[in-house]
Amino acid sequence: RVAGYYHTVDAYFEEPGLPGGESSVFVPSSSSLAGVDARRWFSLDFLPAGDDFSWELADSRGGLLLLSKKRRTRARSGYAAEGDFFFTDLIVCEPLTRRYQGILCPADFTGYRCIGVFLLDGVDDGGGDISLSNFRVLSALYDLYWLNTRHIGGQSACVFSSGSHGGGWRLPKSAVADDIQLTARFNAMSFVGRAGGCFYWGIDDDDDEDDGAMLVLDETTTEFSLVTFPDIIRENYHMTTFRIIAGGDGAMRVLRVIGNDLKVFTQLAGSGGEWVLEKLVRLPEATRGLPGHEERY
Repeated sequence: RVAGYYHTVDAYFEEPGLPGGESSVFVPSSSSLAGVDARRWFSLDFLPAGDDFSWELADSRGGLLLLSKKRRTRARSGYAAEGDFFFTDLIVCEPLTRRYQGILCPADFTGYRCIGVFLLDGVDDGGGDISLSNFRVLSALYDLYWLNTRHIGGQSACVFSSGSHGGGWRLPKSAVADDIQLTARFNAMSFVGRAGGCFYWGIDDDDDEDDGAMLVLDETTTEFSLVTFPDIIRENYHMTTFRIIAGGDGAMRVLRVIGNDLKVFTQLAGSGGEWVLEKLVRLPEATRGLPGHEERY
């Protein structure tokens, strides 16, 4: 059963002087943890703390959390400083046992931008399991540089495996995708979800020759590719209104918020990849009467 959910608190609004892990708050599921002090049981105050950094939640899987080290200094606008985008140290923890393992950033990748880090199942005998002694971390990197006044770069992926035999970081040869040259600004790329063993990033840059395409990373092959969704899905694209998820049947769904409507798209079975509108929710009507609702919303 689901014990609850961790939520990341915007660092611009966080209160100073809180213990390590203050940027992530656990909200229990009332149906499964009634009468239990869930906030204490699932607190992250056991993580190592520092005056100049905090831990930011990156991913979760099977009772484990993956967090990345972030500087406390933030721009007054509330956005992370540019330095926060670089590959940094990580930590994997198990809140119920209050144990953790630190993962240092490889020296070879200190100058790389990080566009996402993800927890994967371990590779020990048995397969399909994950624990603090049997897990993997997949990190998607972007090497950004200038060429003739233009930003270009190459993407790669490195994998960390736990365990005393063959553990540590490795860069699979298949991960390097020199044939994909994205001219978009680094901060124009945004993670939009995962489904079917793949991770997706949207590219929100009208000046880019690959506008309309999405960067895809296959977690099995660690290979990158570009895919383009039809106009019916990309309409009025913005990273805050676009999300890719895996449905209960395992099929990929694309969620869009366009105007006051929530739209769910799926691929029609046996159609050769045709996308159709599966669900339409009129948000003003669906939210009317809910706590906190105001008609002007």
